[in-house]
Amino acid sequence: MQKLISTERNEKEINKNLRDINKKLQAVYRFVSSVQSTFMELFEFNMKATTFLLPFSAFQIVQSLRNLELNMEFICFFSGSILHFFMPCYCSNLLMDKGNSLREEIYSCGWENQPNIKIRKTLLFMLTRCNIPLSIRTIFYPINLGTFAEMCRQAYTIFSIMNAAWS
Repeated sequence: MQKLISTERNEKEINKNLRDINKKLQAVYRFVSSVQSTFMELFEFNMKATTFLLPFSAFQIVQSLRNLELNMEFICFFSGSILHFFMPCYCSNLLMDKGNSLREEIYSCGWENQPNIKIRKTLLFMLTRCNIPLSIRTIFYPINLGTFAEMCRQAYTIFSIMNAAWS
């Protein structure tokens, strides 16, 4: 970003590059908004269902191991359930990290030393736009690795209760 607004470049070239970056940034925000509006309820259902499916399948795995059996169906189901919710959490967390790094990059580019007021206003507009976190949310929760960890904690609590009640 510092190379973008360096003093060796003319103002017309800087404005063109900033306009291109803003167009791409708008496209990213539009795409994330589209994904979020389309899949919001699905992500919520996926999170709630995984919270209950993991302990049930883990309980079945433990019970089959106690009977000296290896039940591959439940092991595959358990692994698939974890991956099915982990992947959106990981991708959304990566999206949040990239959004934060872009905001930091814009802020640290030296925009305050730029003599052209139009360029400074454009960079401040970009900084203000990037201040809104770029993330995917469900109805109640943001989808990120913290949400995945919380879902795993809740699933383990349910598994512990089931294990204590039926063992």
